[in-house]
Amino acid sequence: MGFGFRPLNLGVLIWAGLWRSPARTAILLCALAACFGAFGLLKGLQWGIENLAESIPEERLWVMSRWRFGDLAVRERRLIAALPNVVDVALVHGFNGRHGDLHVPLVAVEAGYFAMFPELGVTSTQLERFRGNRAGALVGRRTAADLGWRVGDRVVVESPTPKADGSPFWTFVVEGTWRFQNANMEARQAFVRFDHFAAGRSADRQGRVDAFVVNAVAGRAAQAATEIDAHYLNSDSPTRTVPWRAIAVSSPGSLPFVANAIVGASLGATLLVFSAVLAQSFSERRRELGLLRATGF
Repeated sequence: MGFGFRPLNLGVLIWAGLWRSPARTAILLCALAACFGAFGLLKGLQWGIENLAESIPEERLWVMSRWRFGDLAVRERRLIAALPNVVDVALVHGFNGRHGDLHVPLVAVEAGYFAMFPELGVTSTQLERFRGNRAGALVGRRTAADLGWRVGDRVVVESPTPKADGSPFWTFVVEGTWRFQNANMEARQAFVRFDHFAAGRSADRQGRVDAFVVNAVAGRAAQAATEIDAHYLNSDSPTRTVPWRAIAVSSPGSLPFVANAIVGASLGATLLVFSAVLAQSFSERRRELGLLRATGF
């Protein structure tokens, strides 16, 4: 009998070693099953979101400050709109709010914003009511249902973004509720008028917004993005212009981003568990394995 491992006997040895401690092996198998189950589920959800992202027009761009979020000058909108490959520009400024114990995501926009986002399902009647009331708000149906808000209600939202007088309370009138045309997406944001928000906000942030949404000339989105960033290159707030699709599928907080983070953490945890179990198994059988090796097993 020569020395060395024989494949058949090695397989038998491994199998016997696995069931030397049935409880430990069962835990390992459950961890593996849970990890790959989570991987399949989250990847399926991510695939669905990415398919939805494909429906977003390629010409839609997101313009944000390269260094500090919320540091774009409102006056620059007209200069961007004048660029040759730009069709339309809308400003966006988000801020957080709470009503009771529930979070209310607030987005300050102008009425023209909704023409760039037909998927929001805002009707012409709702838009007219929104235009007609400076304190008006169009609230996502999910948020309205959770809070019990109805059209015509005057609501008060507490926000960490204070008003000019130092008050954290903002008052709005619900002029309509909206929902995505795709029924699988939850409508949570409350859109409020930017002029109402700008008039009430603190003086040190006047004239600044989070971002611009740009509609580029068909087939010229890349050129429009280059022109915008070149325009801001030597300013005090250089920009980064990216396709809206990229924001939808990769920003922190989006489902694909969260899915990848969870899958990565699950795989890492499973690898650690698997390594610990193997190390403990070999440590317990060190002398036995040495004897088997010496006898040529």
